[in-house]
Amino acid sequence: MSQKILQIWIMPWAEFPELMTFGEIEIWDFYKEGPSRIKDTQAMLWLAQLVSCFRNRNGGELTNVAMIQNGQIPFSRQGQDGNFKIRWAGNAIAFAHLIGSIRNLLRQRNASDYSGNSERFQLKCVLIDSDGMVHYSEENAIGMSDVAGKYVLFHEPSQNILKLDTPDRTLLDGLASINDEHQNSALWRQLNVCFEWFAMAWTRSFDVSPPARFVSLMTAFESLVRQTPNDRAPQMAHYTEDLCGWDQLPKTETMTVRTRSIAISKPTRFIIDFAGYRNSFVHGDSLPWGLIRHCLQNQKFDPRQVMSIIIYCIVARLLLRAGAWKNPILQATVEYDLDATMKSLLWDTTDTIQESPHLSYPHN
Repeated sequence: MSQKILQIWIMPWAEFPELMTFGEIEIWDFYKEGPSRIKDTQAMLWLAQLVSCFRNRNGGELTNVAMIQNGQIPFSRQGQDGNFKIRWAGNAIAFAHLIGSIRNLLRQRNASDYSGNSERFQLKCVLIDSDGMVHYSEENAIGMSDVAGKYVLFHEPSQNILKLDTPDRTLLDGLASINDEHQNSALWRQLNVCFEWFAMAWTRSFDVSPPARFVSLMTAFESLVRQTPNDRAPQMAHYTEDLCGWDQLPKTETMTVRTRSIAISKPTRFIIDFAGYRNSFVHGDSLPWGLIRHCLQNQKFDPRQVMSIIIYCIVARLLLRAGAWKNPILQATVEYDLDATMKSLLWDTTDTIQESPHLSYPHN
């Protein structure tokens, strides 16, 4: 019986411009570094043939293919923990890249809603056995073919048009620390759930509708802040304010609790409104999702970008609490960035939130 001798974790569409380290994990380009890292001639031949199965949007062969290595030996078999660690790293890298792009747009007051897309960071796991057979699955062979003969082609998703390389590198360092030092902890598992839903929220695939992306993003948020099954949006907003240090922000908004009007901050108002959008979509209401905006000082913020920034602030606070950054300078850098990010949303002003354009649009 043949043995599976090579396990390949690959992020084929990422096209990172340079070698990336994520704690104990390395991500490197097969064409640049493969010849120096892979000493076995037969293995190199099989891998080159495998990599040729991945094609760009136009059907041509890729010129930059990201391979993910965990451990000293490339493509060594991973146990369950190793596989989970690599998948978590891939999701975390996607999160840091998307957050970096979103934050740049907000700081530049750029009205564009294009922040990249999560399909760029799709992970695939492939096994090659001692007979040169390819198993296109992580654990069980649901399909196989001879690399030297006819083989399956994987085409890049058509929505991978523009690849933005503005990751939050400090965030990457903190996340890598959690993956290396706190794997399988409650925080690690919590972040794992968040990242997976966040990726679905930032897909541009036609398979996921825009309302479903709203729902996914709210689920990513809830995975971090819901303390009990009975928590509703006001409770989650209160927890977020306390965690992020936003409890001293101007309380320019109001909400009604049992006929009593209560003053609340802009982030609390936004979280409650976003939860309302999610509930409307879940229950089939026909909201004009393309017109929903978070409006302040006549600026129209994309609500998905705003919620993503809130999620980023929560993640960063949880990492600070867990001691993910040992260097005091990095800790101060994160604190400064969190403050600047909050101010980019104008939440420290005394202005009130303006009406979203979708409210004046007729809908059922």
